[in-house]
Formats: sequence, C-alpha cells, structure tokens
Amino acid sequence: MALAWNAGWVNSPQEFESPILRSRSEPGAYVSVGLVSFPQVTAPNPVVVHSADTCAWDGYARSAGTLLAAAVERTHPVHGRSDTMAAFRATNRPHPHRPRPARPLQPSRRLALAASTIALAVMASLVAFAPAHASPQRGVDPVHTPTRAAGDFSLLIAYSFGNRIAPGVDPTRTVGEPGPVNEALAETAIRTRGNRAIPIYAQTEIARVLHAKFHAAGVVEIPPNRKPDGTLVYLSTDGVAAKVAQLRGPSARVDVAGIVAFSDHLWRAVYTTRANGLDAYAPAGIAMPSTYDGLSGQDWTRSRTAYLPRDYAARLALLPRLLR
Repeated sequence: MALAWNAGWVNSPQEFESPILRSRSEPGAYVSVGLVSFPQVTAPNPVVVHSADTCAWDGYARSAGTLLAAAVERTHPVHGRSDTMAAFRATNRPHPHRPRPARPLQPSRRLALAASTIALAVMASLVAFAPAHASPQRGVDPVHTPTRAAGDFSLLIAYSFGNRIAPGVDPTRTVGEPGPVNEALAETAIRTRGNRAIPIYAQTEIARVLHAKFHAAGVVEIPPNRKPDGTLVYLSTDGVAAKVAQLRGPSARVDVAGIVAFSDHLWRAVYTTRANGLDAYAPAGIAMPSTYDGLSGQDWTRSRTAYLPRDYAARLALLPRLLR
C-alpha cells in the first residue's frame, strides 16, 4: 500500500492524500472510491468506442486505464503508444466551471470500480518490472488490445460470452441457446472473414449460429468437455485457446489468429490465445459486440459491474505466463 501511495495510485489508510490524486469531484478532476482514487477524464467525444481498444470502459475505468498506461510508460514503454502521457495531460485539464456535487455510487459499483483500479495498478507493476525480452509478440500492453488487418489472419477464433438457458433446462448438462450476444459475435466473425476461406474456430454457442443462420463453411466447433456422469465441464477462455492450439498442430507456430470476442473480454481473449502459443490480434477497424445481456444464463456476463472484476482477476493470473 505504501508503494502504491508513493506511486500516486491510492490514498493511504491514514487519510494522507496521494501525491498525485486529489478529491475534487467535478468533471475532469479526481474521484475517490473508498481508499482508491483516480482521475475522471472527460473525453472530447462522450461516445464510447467499442472496437479493439479495451480502454472502452465508462469514464472512471477509462481514466484508471489512462493513469495506468502513464505509469507503465515511465519504466516499460510499449511500442506504438508513446503518446499516452501527452493524451493524459491534454484531457486532464482543470474544469473551467463551478464544481458540481458528485452523484453517489451504488455499493456494487463502488466495489467493482475499486477492484478494477487496484487490478490495473498491480498489472502496471508487473509489466513495469518484466524482463526486456518478455512476450516476443510486441510486448504486453496492459490497456490496449493489439490489432492487425483482417486480411493477415490465417484463422479466426470466436470466443462465446454468456448464453440463454430455457425454463426447465438443466444448465449443468446443456450448453444453452446462443442468445443475442453470441448471435452478434457470429455476425462479427462473418464480417471479419469476409470473402476469404480461412477457418473459424468457434465455441458451440457461436458455431450453432454460424451454421444455422449464415450456413458458413469451414467452421470448427469447440465444445465443452463432459464428466463421466454427463455433466458439463466449464470451458474457460484458456481452455478454448489450448484446444485450438492443439488442433492447429505445427502450423500454430506460423499462424496469425484473428480474435472475435465480446468487447470487455477482447483483451484477455487475445493475450490468452498468445499465452497458448498463437500469434493473436483483434481485427483492426471491426467493432466488437458491447451490449450486455441481462438475461444471460451466466450471471457474471449480465453487466459490467458483475463482469469486470472477474475479468481483471483473470488478467492478473494470466500476466506471469506472458512476462516470463
């Protein structure tokens, strides 16, 4: 905690303010969430961009990501992101108008934002002290998702997000229906592939839509495993990537994988795929689905408040594999 305070990421438990963070609440100033404080950056355009950039959070989390990137760049510059500090300074000017009272945050929102900010700070620390040779695929950017032109991909990997469980169906034995998010992910995979004949490795929820709605050829379904009693074994992001790497065999060493995933899941999906030996990127210029399904059969995929803390915890667990 002392190191985090000294770095400017948090205020101390003894109420000493961070050397960087303050307690003003007007737009463009600093916001405090429990013991964690971070700047609320007001972008010139309030419209959230849901593309390959995983910094597409709400105003608070976006600001935490910007502060994180600035901290990382001091000790571990990331290729192609040398403008982060300049952008941070440009968007963090004092607001010219009279301060307005801040709206109180819901307890669940407060917890999610605090957990997300702390996770980002820890990620910055790990990346900053990583060896220079870490991650041969152009380094690890803790904020932005690496992208590449869709025409460069030799395969696509489509990661599902949530599902729909019909009444009376046992979710421990049934994959469930795709639901609106996976339907949107299937459509995104089709747009990313275009007229090319490259294979699409898709989890069952997406593969069903690709077959039934788009009659797509070259789809390789990645289903979950089953226990001897017939119940499903949850198929994680890492499990999907490992299955695809195994199916690709020796060609995995030269493949360039395009990743299709829900917007808030995209960063982890790309880097998890890399951790399994595939050179992976999000498709440049192609927006990913970003609207949560409040009726999803997986409760952690129903909202950002429910999902982001889980995703950041998984990112932290992934980092040692990327930095060794």
